[in-house]
Amino acid sequence: MSSFFRWGKQETQASIESSTWVRALDVGGGGGGDDAVALVRDLARTSAVPRRLEARVLAALVGVFDGDDRDRAGAELLGDDETALAALPNRRVVVADVARTRQDEDLFRSDAVRGALERTVARFCADRGAPYRQGLNEVVAPWFGAALREAEASLGTPGAMPSRRAAGRCLAAFATFVDAYAPFLVTEDAEAEALQLACEIFSWLLRYHDPALARALDQHDVSPQLFATPWLLTVGARCLPLDAVVDLWTRYLVDGDASLNVFAGLGVVLAARAAALEGDAAGVPGRLCAALGDATLDAGAVAARAAELRAATPRSLRRLLSDACFGRARGANRGDAAALRRARRAVASWSCVGLAADDVARALAERAAGPRRGLKYVVLDCRRRTVYEKKRVATALHVCPSALEDPEALDSIVADLAPLRGACHFALVGEVAPSAKVGPLPGTLLGLARREGRLGVDALELGRRRSGGADGDDAPDAGDAEDADVARFALLLQQREFPRVGHVRGGFAALADALGRSGAAAGAVLVDDAPPTPPTRPRSGSGMSDYLRSRLSSFSRSSSAEKKLDELEL
Repeated sequence: MSSFFRWGKQETQASIESSTWVRALDVGGGGGGDDAVALVRDLARTSAVPRRLEARVLAALVGVFDGDDRDRAGAELLGDDETALAALPNRRVVVADVARTRQDEDLFRSDAVRGALERTVARFCADRGAPYRQGLNEVVAPWFGAALREAEASLGTPGAMPSRRAAGRCLAAFATFVDAYAPFLVTEDAEAEALQLACEIFSWLLRYHDPALARALDQHDVSPQLFATPWLLTVGARCLPLDAVVDLWTRYLVDGDASLNVFAGLGVVLAARAAALEGDAAGVPGRLCAALGDATLDAGAVAARAAELRAATPRSLRRLLSDACFGRARGANRGDAAALRRARRAVASWSCVGLAADDVARALAERAAGPRRGLKYVVLDCRRRTVYEKKRVATALHVCPSALEDPEALDSIVADLAPLRGACHFALVGEVAPSAKVGPLPGTLLGLARREGRLGVDALELGRRRSGGADGDDAPDAGDAEDADVARFALLLQQREFPRVGHVRGGFAALADALGRSGAAAGAVLVDDAPPTPPTRPRSGSGMSDYLRSRLSSFSRSSSAEKKLDELEL
């Protein structure tokens, strides 16, 4: 691992003289504010960070610069003032946790370093008026480790302790970082609910991007909480060596999106799928934990893959993750545990990922206006044919509810859609009639399998059981109610390992309303009272109906139908 932070391809990185970095950092120390943070962020995108400035740069990326006020705080951390530590009700836990923190690394083995870590954690808790939570020791260690390495590089003395100013900067940066990137470590009801919601969203991200792996984990009775929680709770610090953590955190801070850590963990898990599923089922969580803690992970590759997965995730799910789980640093949902609990229960009630009608409508309208980069949605309309023909999305593919009762017809539909597997995002819409709402918490296939007492739930059988939904606190919000036919088809597609399957929250009515508000392009998307060409049976051996083949050309105006089929490898 290089002693320098590397962005992108290491072989193309240019090194900037330390004086350039020092000038940028001095701008912040002189009160440069957001402009100084932006300057440091721009340098970090394109330049190597000298190790002797590593801790200052990392702190600057969270808006913490050196100043006289850091000296006083640092003096407490480096001295023998045990006031804050003695006041902690669970002091013995802090001491025991710090004694175990990164003991495989020489930097953290001295009594002086352990004492400084204990006092840093204690001061953080005292300032927040909150008890210590396990995991804080893991998150403070990289910050203090960077300060230790900075001291060694600056003084040329192995084992040198940071200056008082550097220690004070470490405390301030650590506290700011926890607020924005590790909010689950604050012991409040809202943060506890937010962590559960983040785990639930992680599970759905796994199912959305790799339903085959998600289903395999279901069959092994493995919940993502078993292996993802340490990564989410400590932003990877519990899992990775110091060099990798500092490198990865720098990339997160340059990006500026705290939720990128969730996608980073997802990318590592997806890459480890083959190795994780080898061997006995009982070892799956351990193998996935080992993958998340692999010391050979390339932080640059992990961050790049995380950005790709984030870009390939619907905006509504990214927004929920960012605002509900990480938004408390901006005051959003602070202390509102009940709102987070409702959100978690709503997410748990999905049969597939919920899509905001506005987001799908915007993508459809923009694509109708011309080619664009971004998510390509294919609408699968599961309403009755008579309703579908009255008003529909022009490019929608119709899945007649009656076909959901016919295994042969379903096989034909799945064969028609197979060439689109992985090439688009499926947005299922239905009528969402009250009488057709799915019952309480149908949730994941694993949850359904447990209620049925077996694995491999039959989506056809599931969909035949309709109820009026849940009551009380367990009830999903009205916008999350799903049409039973949508739920049935969504579960079938996921069982057949189709990725990127979601349902439009609120059904067709919500999508049509959103399209109506999206501007002039909506006229090219919505069709009224014009029966479509009826679908035909697939040609023998082709697996592709003439109807579906003829509709694919409308997904891009920049290419002919035949060219589009070639692009999609149909």
